[in-house]
Amino acid sequence: MRSVPVVGYILDEGGERRYSEASAEGLAIILSSAPRSWSDVLMARSALRHFYVFAGDFASARPSIWPLLRGFILPWLVAGAPDSAERLRETARHVAPAAAKAAATATGSRWGSAAAADLGARAVYAVFARETAAVRSAAAVAGAIVVHWHPIELAVAKDIELVRSAGPEGVRRAPLWHGPLDEWSERDRQEAFATLERVPGANWRPAWLDWYEALLVGSPPWGLPWEIGDEILINAVSWPDAEWEKGPGHINGRILAEITARRESRTAAIRRDFFVSYCSVDEEPAREIDDIVRSLGFT
Repeated sequence: MRSVPVVGYILDEGGERRYSEASAEGLAIILSSAPRSWSDVLMARSALRHFYVFAGDFASARPSIWPLLRGFILPWLVAGAPDSAERLRETARHVAPAAAKAAATATGSRWGSAAAADLGARAVYAVFARETAAVRSAAAVAGAIVVHWHPIELAVAKDIELVRSAGPEGVRRAPLWHGPLDEWSERDRQEAFATLERVPGANWRPAWLDWYEALLVGSPPWGLPWEIGDEILINAVSWPDAEWEKGPGHINGRILAEITARRESRTAAIRRDFFVSYCSVDEEPAREIDDIVRSLGFT
């Protein structure tokens, strides 16, 4: 029997309603028998799709908004670092009350306070839905993932398809929206990121905006392997509250320093591996020759 797709559910020719998998009801059916890792990765991607909405709030550098930033990052790390999942969930439980308060008081940049509070509440709910006994049901988790806005429903549907075929890690590394944003959303994202880039001394571009734009296209952030990028952020979200309360200039500066150190370490390791394998007997003069060659613009 032919079916007609409708937002949130499907009507067959007899008028009987069958929920689509991208609806909260349909997704709850899937998650009720799926591994927890499926919920983790779907919640993480759903939360991150709201990230840029709060650029104006993050740019304000209000200490009360910072738990919300950690709230966006934590589910992403839980989904990608199973060995650290319990430690990260403990951090999530610690951050939860302040993150929920931050979501409720956010202005949401140009989206307006009511819309921002709703989106923020969903994002924070997606972070902590499995961490409290009251919201462990599949229906509650699905309600945190699905937002009744057509682009998000389409993205969730593609997430479900991919997690079945490639597993949680496969969907985690896929482009966040499975393609370009629509014209209006992409314009909002660019304006939101420009707002953050204008904050003097905050290092939003190298620390977070480059990270997010890499996720948009499914690339490893900062030009580092996925596992190293995750390790940098696992360390960052685990820093004490007193560190985060020092604001974006401090936190983003620490993250940027870690990125730089990891890049330099990898470059040194690559050069060292080359010399050990190719010319370990005369390594010192070989390095001098290599430096001369590089100074002339050759590699």
